[in-house]
Amino acid sequence: MNLIRNGIFTAYKNYELKLIESREEVPVPIEEKSYQIWYENNANCPFGDFIKSSHNNGFYKIVTIDQLKDVFAVRTLGKYNNKVVEVFPSREKDHLQISTRDKSTATDLHFTKVGEDWYMKEVDSSALELVWEKILRVKTPKDKQEQIFRLKELMKRPALDVHVKMNPLLSLFRYVLGSKRSN
Repeated sequence: MNLIRNGIFTAYKNYELKLIESREEVPVPIEEKSYQIWYENNANCPFGDFIKSSHNNGFYKIVTIDQLKDVFAVRTLGKYNNKVVEVFPSREKDHLQISTRDKSTATDLHFTKVGEDWYMKEVDSSALELVWEKILRVKTPKDKQEQIFRLKELMKRPALDVHVKMNPLLSLFRYVLGSKRSN
């Protein structure tokens, strides 16, 4: 199971599963839009009604917007050489990809430019001093569709530009331990 999470997630039967809008590029009336919820583990899916993916590691289920409960975004951050960076999984065992949009940080830490204002570097996972998740929630959305849209917009922004009020009761920041929800 991948412990580094980035993207939009939803609560489903005591698990936090990745949420992907099906066929996002096709204009479909809101009430007809479908979403995929992903259990990102190649084995041991606890849900009998999920379909094993033939392309990705994991299982998925197609749901409608009215079946979604709690929707939120997750960013994984880490501390590398006293700088806060975004953290992504790597294909290499015991490695992580770290990124920043700050040019001076990228220059100081020898990152490679991979896009406009986007720098990345692969490091041994032990090189990170600390790894945590930043949970983003949308306050008072009109409906689930607006909530998902606003979360997608937040995820496009650099992680350090997204301001959220820290509230330990909502578990906004926590160590990366897995994706099973604690009650």
